[in-house]
This record gives sequence, structure tokens and C-alpha cells, in this order.
Amino acid sequence: MAPQIVLKEEYTGPPADIWASGVLLYALMNGCFPFRGNTDKELYRRIQRGTFVMHNENVSDVLVEFLHKMINVNPDLRPTAEELL
Repeated sequence: MAPQIVLKEEYTGPPADIWASGVLLYALMNGCFPFRGNTDKELYRRIQRGTFVMHNENVSDVLVEFLHKMINVNPDLRPTAEELL
């Protein structure tokens, strides 16, 4: 879930979809999700921070930068799908 959904804020779909796509791409490249917690509260807090660590050392710096753009806690700063392409 994107941070704005976790915070129960009004949101628009496309930026939340970019976040979700970034999380999915992260999971495909690392074999795990970028945010984990022992409780829902801890998980939501980590999502709201938006910081993650790459577990796959073979991932290029370009992909890491790409993921940081997609998994940005500020939906206004997330690129559109067209910009990502």
C-alpha cells in the first residue's frame, strides 16, 4: 500500500499505482518486499518512511535510482508511467 493509503488520506490512483509497481519491481529484483514489520503498525510506519535497502547486490545503480523515484513517499514527486518509460 502506498503511504497515502496507509494514512487514510484522499489519493488519486495513478501515483499509488506507480508506488505499487515500484514495490513489485523491488520484490522481483530482491526476492522480498521492501517493507516488512512484525506488526501491521510497524509495517505501516516503515511504509510511511519509504526507506528501503537493496538485498540484491547485482542490481545496477540505475535501477536503484529508478526504484527510489517510484517508491517516493510524496505522491507529487512520483513520476508518471509515461515519464518512467
